[in-house]
Amino acid sequence: MDQTTLNNPGPCLPNGRGPGGPTGFLFHEEPHAYTLGRQRLESVSDVLLDNGLVDPQYFTRLSRERGRAVHAGIHYALLGRLDWATLHPELHGWVRSGLRLIETLKVRVLEMETPHFHPTWLYAGTLDVLFEHQGGEVIADYKSGAMPPTTKFSLWAYDHLQPVRQPRRHWGIKLHEDGRLATLVEFDADRYAFEKFLAFLTTTRERVAAGVSALDMSLPTSMTEQKELTP
Repeated sequence: MDQTTLNNPGPCLPNGRGPGGPTGFLFHEEPHAYTLGRQRLESVSDVLLDNGLVDPQYFTRLSRERGRAVHAGIHYALLGRLDWATLHPELHGWVRSGLRLIETLKVRVLEMETPHFHPTWLYAGTLDVLFEHQGGEVIADYKSGAMPPTTKFSLWAYDHLQPVRQPRRHWGIKLHEDGRLATLVEFDADRYAFEKFLAFLTTTRERVAAGVSALDMSLPTSMTEQKELTP
């Protein structure tokens, strides 16, 4: 991705995969959708929204674009390749907030903004960041808006998209607009969070089948923005 796209970026690292490797897995930037062959997969966000676990006022197109730009800014800054002049000044504080926490905790970034799918449960999502911290791995989700308690479901769902199963911690990282140190919120207490997410996924599929869900599971009409995800 070129630096000039930081104000309206797509995925930073489009090399997603599922446990077992990619098999026709595609991410479509517009609409924000995932497909496997000719099947559209529910995203983690789709499931939480459909089950009323995310307030739609915090999940707007503007908030998604801000989130993408902030995440991209943090990513390029960690690579030493961020030209701050290409990032909108209103986003500088959010980016500095995340960078300060990363520096303070002395974590190592293993992966950022990578789409994955689950080959058994057939849902998909884009992980914000995978850290190494004190010898273990951490699934983390940046938030430039609200940090609801239901964040635990998305974190555990992203955890199970990783190709290798192993114990991991789960962090919500609340970024601050004024650039102060980001706030870390741990979401490890509910060990059944993933099983609950699977129940929500099943409910969504039943709602779609019954025609009572607003979730659009049709294939994207435009294929021009497709990106085939290779390892």
